[in-house]
Amino acid sequence: MRSTAIDNEDGVELVPSIVQCPALRLLHFYNNMSGDGGAKALSTIIRQISLSLEDLRFSATRAMTDGCQAIATSLLEVPQLR
Repeated sequence: MRSTAIDNEDGVELVPSIVQCPALRLLHFYNNMSGDGGAKALSTIIRQISLSLEDLRFSATRAMTDGCQAIATSLLEVPQLR
C-alpha cells in the first residue's frame, strides 16, 4: 500500500493477504476511502473466511449501493456473526 489510507486499489490488494488467515475471527474495516471497490474486495474476503469470522465492523468507507449489496450478500454466508 502507498499510505495509511485505503482506497479502491488498496482494498483489492489486501484480499490475497487476508484470505491466507483462515482462522481470522475479527475484521474491522472502517473509516477509510475504499468505496465500492474495497467493499467488493471485502465481500470476497468474507466468503473465503466465513467459517471463522465472528465479528465484522464495516462503516464509513464511502461504499455505495453496489458495494453494500456485495457485503450484504456475502454476510448471508456467515451465520455465526455476533
